[in-house]
Amino acid sequence: MDPHNGYAIIDPMTKYLYLTGYESESIDQFVEKLEKYKVEHLIDIREIPLSRKRGFSKKALSSNLDCHGIEYTHIRSLGSPSGMRRALHHGDIDYADFFKSYRDHLHHHGEAMNSLVATMTDRVVALMCYEVQSELCHRSIVADELTKTHPKVKIASI
Repeated sequence: MDPHNGYAIIDPMTKYLYLTGYESESIDQFVEKLEKYKVEHLIDIREIPLSRKRGFSKKALSSNLDCHGIEYTHIRSLGSPSGMRRALHHGDIDYADFFKSYRDHLHHHGEAMNSLVATMTDRVVALMCYEVQSELCHRSIVADELTKTHPKVKIASI
């Protein structure tokens, strides 16, 4: 489904990777959004898949998605390391430094990136983290790195 016009993708060779955060949504709103974009597989790229928001911790989220026919996978190694997040939140580094450090981190986790690519070959996939704005989240770096090696993949935030 093309996220810009709501119609099915005409070129089956074009793959979309959706980027999504749940910061401003309830679990029901979040699942409804995934269904709207026909997401078949949600990949959770939080380092630690726990949440203070009801329904977004790994076990509850996986169970809820399963009830809606959406597969769930947690890829811990694609999460932003806690030390980097702490440094950002305490003002020790800015977003430019955070994203540079995270990009370096990703270069040591090629197997996780390969796993993501393999998942995308036959399913509509979304990457999930907390932040609503993808450009302020490490998932945008995952997407950027992916498109360097797979330029036909189209990225869309939902």
